[in-house]
Amino acid sequence: MAHGHPDELPRISAAPGYRARLLVSPGRLWDPLAAVQGDGNDVWVSDDGGEFGEGQGNVYRVSTQGSVTPLATPGDMTAPIGIDRAPEGFGPYSGQVFGVSQQDTGRAGAGQNHMVVRLDPRTGIVERFADLPLTGPEGSVANTGGVGARFGPPESAFEGHLFTITIGNGAIQAVAPDGTAETFAVLAPPGPSQPMWLAFGTVDGEDRMLVTTPNGNIYGSGGEGTVTQIAPDGTVLDEPFAGGLGTPTGIDRAPADWPRHGGEYFVADLAGPIQLSPPESGMGEYRGRVLRIDAAGAAHEVASGFLTPHGIRFVGQRLIVCDIAFDFSVGGVAEADGFVVELTPDSA
Repeated sequence: MAHGHPDELPRISAAPGYRARLLVSPGRLWDPLAAVQGDGNDVWVSDDGGEFGEGQGNVYRVSTQGSVTPLATPGDMTAPIGIDRAPEGFGPYSGQVFGVSQQDTGRAGAGQNHMVVRLDPRTGIVERFADLPLTGPEGSVANTGGVGARFGPPESAFEGHLFTITIGNGAIQAVAPDGTAETFAVLAPPGPSQPMWLAFGTVDGEDRMLVTTPNGNIYGSGGEGTVTQIAPDGTVLDEPFAGGLGTPTGIDRAPADWPRHGGEYFVADLAGPIQLSPPESGMGEYRGRVLRIDAAGAAHEVASGFLTPHGIRFVGQRLIVCDIAFDFSVGGVAEADGFVVELTPDSA
């Protein structure tokens, strides 16, 4: 598919037992990055946007028919990336949207220290909630290249914090309800590196944070992508939860009652270096895929035909996959070329 032609739709192929539907076609979102359960059957999607006017960053309400409306006042958000909704008990903010965000748009903002923003969906008001702490020797390294954000599950060892990821320094931050933030873990060679998105679960009876780690594959060939385990005290475990991946990005766990493979983890995979801007031919490679990780840690393809899939999230009986296509923040492509796909099991 030639870049810059929104009428030429992505062709997603689903494995037997699954159906794929293009929920939001190219031409309406710029860089859809992450999805969360909205109100009712809506899905709320973060988008770091273009640069001016309507294309600025926002969180969008996406209906089951694919209509797109801004949740925040246009122009009030800079560049939200990973987002999640606050659970009960996270201060007075239950149901509000929190996310890691750039402080400025475009490449300049991607290279600056990131922040956490809060959006009240009832009012559309956006507030700066927390500044992320610098990492490295004497706090000298900025948190750049924001990606995932997820609240620790209630009644788990991770309860009470929002966890954010910045791939530029390999850091994961823990943000408390009072707006304070601290570095939770740093992933760097020779161990697993390039953390992208995160989920939570129990492994061998112990609470674990599960983080997708391309291990060098984001910008080249670094070897085997993995899903890395992190203990509640921030210890990065040597044994991966899953291996043999390419360039894993988004991750989420299927609901226990999902008709196919309930309770298993699903991962988006770029299957090669990230495509931030189109090559000279103007053609991108639609090699991105969604994988299912079984109980033994083996990967099985669920869907293919994506360009740059990022955040994935189960919303009811649907798995929502956000694909940024070509990127604005780093790639400089300020076009509404992103799209959102809905995967469902045949029995749903």
